[in-house]
This record gives sequence, C-alpha cells and structure tokens, in this order.
Amino acid sequence: LIFMHFFYWGTNQFIVQRALAARTDGEARLGIITAGFLKLLIPFFCIAAGIAGYFLIGQRVDHDVDPDAAFSELVRLVVPAGYGLIGIVAAGLIGAILSSIDSMMNSAATIFTIDVYQKYIRPDADDRQRVSRGTNFDYRLRRHRHRPDIRCHRPQQQRQFFSCRSPITPAC
Repeated sequence: LIFMHFFYWGTNQFIVQRALAARTDGEARLGIITAGFLKLLIPFFCIAAGIAGYFLIGQRVDHDVDPDAAFSELVRLVVPAGYGLIGIVAAGLIGAILSSIDSMMNSAATIFTIDVYQKYIRPDADDRQRVSRGTNFDYRLRRHRHRPDIRCHRPQQQRQFFSCRSPITPAC
C-alpha cells in the first residue's frame, strides 16, 4: 500500500499540477514533502478504521456483513439517527467523491488546452481564448461521461470489457 502511495504521489497529474503552480522551487518541494508525509499517514488511518469497524461489527451485529456494505453498517451502528448526522456523513462522502471527479475534469481540460489546443490547433491563442476552449472542453467532457461505455448487449462481451478495463482488480 505504501509503494502504491509513492507511485501515486510521484505520477499523479493533480499533484504535479499543484507543484508546478508554486511560486518558487522551494515552495513546490516543501508542499510536496509535507503533503507526501501526510499522505503516508492515510494507510494507517484506513487500517485502524478497518480494524475498529471489524471489531465493532463483530460485537454488535449477529449476522454476516458484506464488506462492500461495512461503511453503511458502521454509520448505522455508530452515528445516532434522528439528528441529521447521517446526512452530514453522506454529504461529506459525496463531497469528497465529487471533489476528486472535479479535480480530474479540471486536469483533463488543462492538459487538453495546453498540450493539444495551444500546441497544434491555435498556437497564437491568447489567455481568454485558451480559458474559453478549456471551459468548453470541460463542459463536453462532463456531458459525455454519463454515456455508457458499452455498446453491446451480450454479457460475455461486457465481462470481457470490464476485465480489460481494470487489470489490477480481479474479474467477477
């Protein structure tokens, strides 16, 4: 897990983009080192939360819980109902997911604008045109991401498609 985090922080477009936006090289290095140190703590928090959840569910629940439903079971067990706290937990989770998606879309629009539009399509474009084209690309990307990736109706092709899309996860 730690090696995966080293790879993530060394090659992630979001992190590299933030480092390139720093005012000086020293600030970029300090930001990367500080964020990397904090990122190395995350596996320990995840592992501790998973162990605590395992024991809490084991003590308080008399039936088997699907691992994919463990978080919702923990929220049901630990967070008191009736005060709106479950909604706050759900809003925080949804906010984190949407923030990651938004960062991905922003990075994709930046890569398109700088690496494709400015280099090959319109090298003499000013800042206003680049921002407009990047916003347009971001809008189109968000619109098309909701379309299904699979245009086939046979389950064999669908399983094969998904197993090829995620080579590091086991196929169903």
